[in-house]
Order: sequence, then structure tokens, then C-alpha cells
Amino acid sequence: MSSLVDNDPMVPLQSLEARTLSAELRGDEETWRRLHALDDGEGSLWAEVMPTALVLAAVRRFGRGDLRLITVFVRKFLARRGDDVFPAASVEAVLRGVLGEDLLFRSVEPAEAGDIMYALLFALVDDLDLDDEQADGLLAAVEKQLEVDRRAFGVPPEGPPDAPVLPDVMHRRTRKPYLSSDDLVPSPEADGIPAPRRSRRGTRNAVPSTLAGRFIRAAMLRKSEERRHLSSVLKDLGTDDATILTRATFVVAVRRHFSPSVHLREISDLAAAAQAAFYPALNLMATEFMVRAALGEVVPDPGLSVHDEILARTLVLGTFADWWERDEAVVGSVIARAEADVAEAGGSLAREDRKRGER
Repeated sequence: MSSLVDNDPMVPLQSLEARTLSAELRGDEETWRRLHALDDGEGSLWAEVMPTALVLAAVRRFGRGDLRLITVFVRKFLARRGDDVFPAASVEAVLRGVLGEDLLFRSVEPAEAGDIMYALLFALVDDLDLDDEQADGLLAAVEKQLEVDRRAFGVPPEGPPDAPVLPDVMHRRTRKPYLSSDDLVPSPEADGIPAPRRSRRGTRNAVPSTLAGRFIRAAMLRKSEERRHLSSVLKDLGTDDATILTRATFVVAVRRHFSPSVHLREISDLAAAAQAAFYPALNLMATEFMVRAALGEVVPDPGLSVHDEILARTLVLGTFADWWERDEAVVGSVIARAEADVAEAGGSLAREDRKRGER
């Protein structure tokens, strides 16, 4: 029996939808088919019962823990499925979304979100190690919650428009937990990754010494004319300096602003701020993954093209600059530190005093 679950004393399930889901969770195909055939969709509570069950299960599993454990869970969930139907970023966004991060939830296409929700419910029931009676207890808690909502609002609660329809193919539990007591979220050092060097003080009053550095500074400080001019110069040189230095500056800026143990909600706030200020189509989960990677965490591949990756990094840098009140000394010192990091790694960035074609 799992200590993570505190179900109500067992009471008979009342709704057709809860009883249908109960049969499916038990693996009772005969009962499931019989009940499934009775649901004609008219006045169905399916769009309330299943999502509410997912919310309760997710809160019981992850509500009080480090949200980074969700990334580990998602990795194991997808590995057990053994297919590429669901992107890791979408699964994490949905699971974090039902825990209250609405922007992440809304970043996933509704049809995809619905399918993920359904699959996650079965995975969470497995990970909570619920037996059949406990699973019914979870569904009884769902019915109780829906009744509370109904009494409070006087009408049946509306389910989300992206809730999955009652499936024609029966899902089945694996009855094996995904996480174990060994699945604590490791520190970067425990994973053999050097602890990120924080550069909060940096080199005060330093200024970028490369063309790419000046270009990034202009972008961060919203100096449009200078940014366009330097973009043209870099394009004429045929250099990828801006890409190289944007990545390095992103790492320095992230490590300047956040500690490795920062709460993921703070990183989500950063991505949301960049989306709101600059680009409504910004991929929130992929942007968060890049920030977490800069802090030394092992995360899924964001799955972005180079263009979209650099765009996301640039918008995050612009957001940092806004948060730093567009302090030119701070922005300059961050970029100068990144230029030094590139040089220490053996890179060579074009400088203004070099002739065209020279590196």
C-alpha cells in the first residue's frame, strides 16, 4: 500500500463514467465494454471525471516535491511506452499544467494534450502503486470533488475542451511503478557535471570587444539601428560568431541570474515573460529546458531548429536585460565574460579592427 495516497473510505462509485474508468483501471474488459456501450455522450461527465482524476493523482504524486522529479518520471514513462508518439516537452508541459502551470498546459495542442492526459492517468496510478480498491478510492474522491463543485456553482462543472473522448480501445495498466526511492533529483555535481560558475560580479564596466558581442549587446538593449547594422556586417563576413556567442552569453546570463537549485516556477516565469514581451509563439517548455541545461541539469532535447533555438536564447537575453533595468555595465560584463569563455575554449571571434576574411 502506498503512503502517498490518502483515499476516502471505500464507497460505491455512482457515475457511469467513474465506473467505466474503474473497470478499465482494473483491466476488466468485459465490464468496461458493457459500461462503455451505455455512454451515449448525452450529459456525459467524462470530460470532468478523467481530468479531475488526473489532477488528484498528479497532486498526490508530485504536489509537494521538486518538480524536476517530473522530468525523470516523464523520461521513464516514455521509455516504457517505447514509441515516439508523445514529445517529452509536451508530456512535461501537460503534467506541470495540471499541477497549476496553465501557460504550459495551453502550449500543447488540445488533441495531443487530451491523449497525453489519458495516458498519464494510468501511469500515475501505476506509479502511486494503487491496488484496485485504492484506484476506486481515487475515483470516489473525484466524484466527491465534482459534487462539491456542483453544489458551489449550482450547475455541473464544465470539463476542459481538450479532455479526451471516451476511447474505443481499452488502456491497460502495467502495475509497475516508474520511480523508486533511488530516483532523487541529482545535483549537477552528482551527475559528474561541473557546478555552474556563477558570474554575478563578473567584470564590471567591461564592454564587448567583438562584432558579435556588440551585436548581442545591441539586441539585448533594444538598440535597433545598431543591431541591424552589425547584423549586416556579420552577414557580409560569412561568420557564425553570433550563434556561437549567443549560446555562450545565454549560459553566463542564466548562471548570473539563477542558482542551480532555483525553483522551476521561476524559470517558467522567465520563459513566460519572454513570450509576453517579444514573441507569443515562443516554445515555453523548450526554452525552460535550455535554461535548465545551462544550469547543469540533464534535460530532454528541446527539439528546436537552430533558428528557433537562437531566437529563444536571444529573447531570454532580452528579458534578462529588461530585468536588469537595461544596465549597460551589467549587460556588457555578461557579454565580455562570454567572449572570454569562447576564447578559453579555443574559439576566435571577429573583432572590429580585423580586415574582412581574417579571423
